[in-house]
Amino acid sequence: MKLNEINIIEPGYEKLFGECLNELRKGNGSIICVSGETGFGKTHLLNYFQELVVAGPKPVPTAVSVQCDAPIGTFKIGNLQPMLPFSRAIEKILSKTREEKSAEKKFAKSIGMTILATLPIAGEVFYAVKELSKDWRQYKKDKSSLSFGKINTVTGEYYDSIVSFAENVPIVIFIDDIHWCDIQSVELLSLFAQNITKIPLVIVVTFRKSILQSHASPFNNFLSQSKSLKNSVYNIDITGFSKEQINNYIKSTFKNYKVNQQFEEWIYAQTDGIPGSLHEFIKYFENKSPFDTHGNLKSDFFTDSNIPTTVQTAFSQSVKNLTDEETNVISICSMEGREFTAYIISQLLNTDILTAIKKLRSLQNRTGIIRSIGTQMRYGIKTTTYEFTQAYYHNLFEKSLEYEEYIALHSQIASILRQRYEEAESEILKQEIAPYLAAHSAESGDKETAKSMLLIAAQSAQKFGNAGIIQEYYDNYTSIEMPETDDSGTNPEENVLKELLRKSQMINQEQNLVEQSNNEISEKTKNDTEDFLAVRKTIVDYYHKENYKSATDLAISYLESHSNGLTVSDKSQLYAMIIKSYIESGELENAEKYCNIALDMLEKNPDIVGESFVYNVCSILFSIKKQNDKAMAFLSDASQKALSLPPELRLLTLSNIAILMDKNKSGNANKYYDAARKVSSALNFQEFASDVFK
Repeated sequence: MKLNEINIIEPGYEKLFGECLNELRKGNGSIICVSGETGFGKTHLLNYFQELVVAGPKPVPTAVSVQCDAPIGTFKIGNLQPMLPFSRAIEKILSKTREEKSAEKKFAKSIGMTILATLPIAGEVFYAVKELSKDWRQYKKDKSSLSFGKINTVTGEYYDSIVSFAENVPIVIFIDDIHWCDIQSVELLSLFAQNITKIPLVIVVTFRKSILQSHASPFNNFLSQSKSLKNSVYNIDITGFSKEQINNYIKSTFKNYKVNQQFEEWIYAQTDGIPGSLHEFIKYFENKSPFDTHGNLKSDFFTDSNIPTTVQTAFSQSVKNLTDEETNVISICSMEGREFTAYIISQLLNTDILTAIKKLRSLQNRTGIIRSIGTQMRYGIKTTTYEFTQAYYHNLFEKSLEYEEYIALHSQIASILRQRYEEAESEILKQEIAPYLAAHSAESGDKETAKSMLLIAAQSAQKFGNAGIIQEYYDNYTSIEMPETDDSGTNPEENVLKELLRKSQMINQEQNLVEQSNNEISEKTKNDTEDFLAVRKTIVDYYHKENYKSATDLAISYLESHSNGLTVSDKSQLYAMIIKSYIESGELENAEKYCNIALDMLEKNPDIVGESFVYNVCSILFSIKKQNDKAMAFLSDASQKALSLPPELRLLTLSNIAILMDKNKSGNANKYYDAARKVSSALNFQEFASDVFK
């Protein structure tokens, strides 16, 4: 039984999307933001929504689905690709329009353009967009981006292009994993949000809150700004399965299933209702039934040491059913990314492309770990493209490789892309390949190629006119350390990149970006938010480098100079870092001083998130001072408040309770360790678990 063979969609989700589709047919658009961690079924929900579009009444809107590029190793490539999700969406819209000849003729006649005559090849979407937007501005000036006043030119052109399509045939765009996208795509999404109710366009995006919090994603800004747009921007927060849904799933899987409350409670306890985790356990039990011939739970079920107790061990049991060759092929696929191509994989396997596709099709049909997403444009060619069906599948296979294998495979991919780059006659194609070549070169240790490709990609990105993306390139470039070879200390490439950054900043200063036009949240608030995220990152970096004095000095200075512009939650985080830094440096008196300051602030201005941070760090302080009752009182308060907080903060509190109880030789420590492990597993925080838990 496959996860998508039963109805796991909450009725409320379907109702909301159905209402948005009904409004779309009237010419009124909307944006839906779907949040959920790995394994909660975000991609499944998008696929289901897409089926609803196709199955709806005619005329059927044009629906396209795209995915933002996840990091390649540690290299966050999505941040470096301006407008990539919307470029891919436009490619697919153009392809669909070309297939529908009558629509093409009608559209070409009404707008008078010839750009639809050919499907854009890689990199040419940028120029197709310019033509599309130019025609639209001439045809419908009142509905174009010109009505917003001064905005980024390229952002406006993308806006006009997509609106021009939507005015002809309503459009639904699905964007998966938007937490990995670039800052300019977020600007475009913000521009749509301001006028979406007047455009026949629905945009559905998915994201993981844990990534937003840990990577300072630009999508954070959109979520903050969209809070005032409750009638056009909607939120879906995917939760785990209910016990009733788990019962339905089990009944659908096991023939003649006799309801067994113990088994269902055990499954719920191991998975927390997370659909992906449930699927792995049930898949395991399909091969090794937990029931005897009479349909009763086997007598040794709870004592059998072979029964998996985590989703990782359940999945590893499934992997054991793969041959060594199959495991090796999937591991190789994971090196290209969560999405991978027959073009690259065939060369890594040293075989022809048809043989590679046969192997991948067999793995798709037999395991469900990967799936084909059809023909896509990648590296300037059309190639069959695949994806891992779950993000944690990709992570597990990627991490299964030894260090030498990891380096060698990234090196081989870089070599394939370098050859493709050198053979390319089009500068546009070279510019598209450059970020991928930079990423795989960086992961393989070829720093020189990585830096040179970053410069080339940055020069290409300059035409999008966004200083934020050039800053991303500069930050990535300078983070790659090279051996000193030049006594003068100058680097011609870095100087070129600095000049690109300077010019892009000057251009941005002359334009009013999306956040500066018709934005209900002031620019000052936005800048304060961006400043806070940057300062917080610097403080954390100081802390991890054991530079505690710099961490406290910066946090205290920022609090004093920006007190009026910070939220209570922001201040609480800074106070927590000050207290923790003083604890680490042994200055317990100062730590207690700032504990009292933070607690006084929270008493006057209660904030549940802020209280979670401060109570946790205060508990650490008083534990060190051997005031264990006081420490446990703070954790008790924090645990009560954590029930309504994101799982990351629950994990923080549970871990601290477990550690404190363990320190005090309490018999309850293991219970809290187990609870913390489950939350850590659900969040896919394996590194955290290995650092904290015994």
